[in-house]
Amino acid sequence: MLPRFPVLCIRCCDYPPAFSNSINVALVKRMRKLGLVIPVSDDSRLQTLFRCLLSHPLLPANEVRPGFEDVRSMLDDQSPVKWLMEQLERYVEKQWLNKSTVGPSRLSVRDNQARTNNAVESFHASLRRRIKVPHPNLFAFLGQQMLKYIVTI
Repeated sequence: MLPRFPVLCIRCCDYPPAFSNSINVALVKRMRKLGLVIPVSDDSRLQTLFRCLLSHPLLPANEVRPGFEDVRSMLDDQSPVKWLMEQLERYVEKQWLNKSTVGPSRLSVRDNQARTNNAVESFHASLRRRIKVPHPNLFAFLGQQMLKYIVTI
């Protein structure tokens, strides 16, 4: 990522957008499934490579593919887990970059104004407060609406 962002300095991370978080969760799960947890934790070059894969959603959409190629070129030919890391890279390419439903334009959250899904959570919280029932069902909602209607008449 340094060729793309030469003066980049990440100090802390705010709440990532939901889509960015989903790819990161998927990558960590795939890393565990491939048995890469110990090799990545023991090798600083593999750690850097994995972190670069995790940071792809932060790139602009037009830089996602070139960034992925940069990460791919970082893999050391002498690495004992080269084959496993290549599997992880193929997973990213197949599931996130080449998939018609995702692709670089949807993968990138660079200019996304909605940073979290709090708007939906806020709506549900206000709805629960208005219904005043811990686990509302349709009849509780309709009963509450009917009471509200009667009171306003």
